[in-house]
Amino acid sequence: MEIQNNILDKKGFIVELMKSTQNDDLNYIYRGQFSQTISHHILSLAEKNIHKTGISARTRKRVFHIMVESIQNITRHQDVSETDPGMRAIFTIQKNNSVYYITTGNLIEAENIESLKMKLEKVNSLNKEELTKFYREILSDGKISSKGGAGLGLIEIARKAGNKLFYDFKRIDDEYSFFYLHTYIETDPESATQTDDAKPYVFSFDYIKKVHHLINNENILLIYSSVFDQTSLLSLISILEGQMREKLLFKKKVISTMVELLQNIIHHGKIQKGNIQGSQGIFYISRINNKFFLNTINYIPNSKIEELNQKLEHINTLDKQGIENLYNKQLFDFNDTSSDGGGGLGFIEMKQKSNNDLQFEFTKIDEDYSFFALKILFIMREARPKNNIIKKTDRILILRKTEDTPAIILNPEKGKFQLIATSWPENAVKFYKPIHDWCRHYFDNEPLEKTIFEFKLNYLNTSSSKQIAKFFYFIKEKTKKHNIIIQWYYEKEDLDSRRDGERYADILDMTFEIIEVKSIISNNIYR
Repeated sequence: MEIQNNILDKKGFIVELMKSTQNDDLNYIYRGQFSQTISHHILSLAEKNIHKTGISARTRKRVFHIMVESIQNITRHQDVSETDPGMRAIFTIQKNNSVYYITTGNLIEAENIESLKMKLEKVNSLNKEELTKFYREILSDGKISSKGGAGLGLIEIARKAGNKLFYDFKRIDDEYSFFYLHTYIETDPESATQTDDAKPYVFSFDYIKKVHHLINNENILLIYSSVFDQTSLLSLISILEGQMREKLLFKKKVISTMVELLQNIIHHGKIQKGNIQGSQGIFYISRINNKFFLNTINYIPNSKIEELNQKLEHINTLDKQGIENLYNKQLFDFNDTSSDGGGGLGFIEMKQKSNNDLQFEFTKIDEDYSFFALKILFIMREARPKNNIIKKTDRILILRKTEDTPAIILNPEKGKFQLIATSWPENAVKFYKPIHDWCRHYFDNEPLEKTIFEFKLNYLNTSSSKQIAKFFYFIKEKTKKHNIIIQWYYEKEDLDSRRDGERYADILDMTFEIIEVKSIISNNIYR
């Protein structure tokens, strides 16, 4: 049997990642530019995987909070090196048994290394209580860095993880270095008895740095290795959709091909081999300029290889009309006995929609199974940003909820002053400035007899915390002349959010109500 393009030989480390993933374990790596849309979809996919594991809601929140802060650390501080633009930022989350490992990497200017080292060593020298105290000190001193974070993110990562921060700097040139940050969180401390040295090599800090080098060379943007199901399929699709602003017809071609690739794993990649159960596979995305490559690898019984190989080779021999004829023939073949009822239409459609040959390869593992690798090429275009402004005047500011910013309702005519949903903007200083400006104008021009500000934030990154603290300090001064109430809402099990509210209340000398609710997000907020 002819092996085409040596797909697996060139990316042996991807196969190793797949082999290391068992049951509900996870290998998830993203490399590239961290726009807010892409960051949201990265977090969404990881969050859904975490949710499936059955760990407590509080622990899930802590793991997710670390992911948010880690990605925000990249988006706040990543610098661009003209010398080596290929050194793009990286985010990884991996799970082994009850332990999650989270690693990030991004370029920083060499002149910032020493100050960053000092912050990291300071954080690592403090215990849990000291970290909390240090966090409050920074939050209350009224100072913010040019990037908006003031080091709060590093403190939060250490606090939520309950472990030290591992870090390293790789010199790129005289101006830039690559900064790696690594930590882990034990979701079940009683069962996590291994020392860090005893944990599998694939989750080690050194291995992640090695993988980063390899995926830079291969221009890989995302790797996801786990047991696939319809939920993970939908999440992966959302990542691709988040990067696409093309016309509907082109977008449908790409998405439908991705669906066929992933459902091929779900329906035909099932395996019962040792600790591996279910539709185990790996999906990864490569990009060179505007060329986008969709890749999958999954297990296949050796008994099915010959038939599949002949089918794929036949598809690749056909021209456009031949593909159309084969599709129509298979479409009306009602004697199909395949498990998914597709009868091979998926592979035909992949060539039809991509207008390229299917690149594939089989690599034998043992007497029962082999790896099946498949690659499809598409051409992508750049996305366009979406305006989230609904209404903006001197007296009214209403912003639509986005994936990374809250709905803002500042409307004296209706007596509503609300911040609702998620707040982890790429630039918190820029996002909150119109809110601060509106507030100054409001109190200088006949404010209401009583002003209530409602904060209903389910996720809040440290840059947002700093800007909200700045907002509260301004409001505090206005309480001398005006009747102002702050209402901080939190969901019943979200003790971290409650503590955020208590932290603000302790620092501020004003009416500050902390309110427990079943859900802080309603269905009728601006979207």
